[in-house]
Amino acid sequence: MSEPLGQIVACNIVRCGRSRLVDRRLIHAALCTALEQFERDRPAHCTGLIGLLMNEWQTHYFHGPAAVVTAKSPGRVLLHNIIRYEYFLGMLTNDVVAAENLLSPDPCGTADGSLKMRALCSLSGRSDVLRPDGEFGRATLWLTPDDLAQDADQVRDLLGLVHHGPGLALMCVDIPASAMGATESFRPTFAAAGSHRRFRQRPDRRTPRGFGRAVDLAKHCQQPIDRPVDGGVEIIAKPQRLHGLGATWTCLGCTIRSGEPETQDVGSREYDERFVRRLWHERDMGKLRRQLANLCKPPRAAKAGGAPDG
Repeated sequence: MSEPLGQIVACNIVRCGRSRLVDRRLIHAALCTALEQFERDRPAHCTGLIGLLMNEWQTHYFHGPAAVVTAKSPGRVLLHNIIRYEYFLGMLTNDVVAAENLLSPDPCGTADGSLKMRALCSLSGRSDVLRPDGEFGRATLWLTPDDLAQDADQVRDLLGLVHHGPGLALMCVDIPASAMGATESFRPTFAAAGSHRRFRQRPDRRTPRGFGRAVDLAKHCQQPIDRPVDGGVEIIAKPQRLHGLGATWTCLGCTIRSGEPETQDVGSREYDERFVRRLWHERDMGKLRRQLANLCKPPRAAKAGGAPDG
C-alpha cells in the first residue's frame, strides 16, 4: 500500500467489492491466499503480492453480470482487439510466416518493416493462413465495439494501453460479433486487469450493463483531477480460436510517442500518484486500508457492501 501501484490495485479491489461484480467470497479467498503466500515468501516489491493475488484469480476472471455478445446486424457489428505485430504472427501458420517473410526483430526500426506489415495486412480475412489451434487472447480476450479508425498512438491512448511505449507495431483484429454466437462477455474487473497501471473499475459516467470503460491516457495527462477521463468501451471474454471466426486485421502502424510523456518534472511515479487521486477521491489511505481489510474478513463477518457503483 506504500507504492502507488499497490494503491491502484487496492482501489479497484474495493470498488469491485462495492459494485458486487465479483462474489465477495472469491475476493476473500484470493486475498487471504495471496497474503499468506506473501508472508511466507516476502517478495521484495508490491508487484510480487499483486502477482500472487492475480494467480489466485486465473480461474475466476469470468464472474459478474454477463453481456452476451450478439449482433444486431450480422456481419456489421465488429469487436476489436489490439495486439502487437510480433504476437499476431503467432496466430499464423509457420508456412505462411516463412513464405511471406514476415519475421522481423523490429518492424518499426528496420527499412523493410513497413513492407512486412503491408504484406501481413494483405492476408487479412484469409482463414487458411491462421493456425487452427491458435488461441487468441492469452488468459483473457479484451474487446471493444468502438470504432478504431485512428493511428497507433491515438488507439493506444483511447484504450489506456500505457504499457505500449514508442516504437511498437500495433495490429487491430476485427471479429464480427455474430461469429462469436452466444459467447459470454463480461465487464472487466481488477482480476482481469492484474497490475495494469491505468485500469479503473468505475468509469466517470454510466456505461451499459456488462461493459467497462478504459482510461484515455491523453485526458489523464492533460485534464485536472476532477475532470472525466473516460476512454473506449471495453469487455472481456474467454480466449477464442481465431480460425473460423471470420476475423480481419489491419495495421495501425507504429507508436511514435509514449502514452504518458515523461519530462524532467513529471515521471511515471507522478502519473501513478495522479491516477490514485482520480481513483480514490477521499485521499485517505487509512480508509482504503480499512476497506481492503474488511474484504479480507470472512464474508459473514464483513460489513455489507454499499450500493453498486454502476
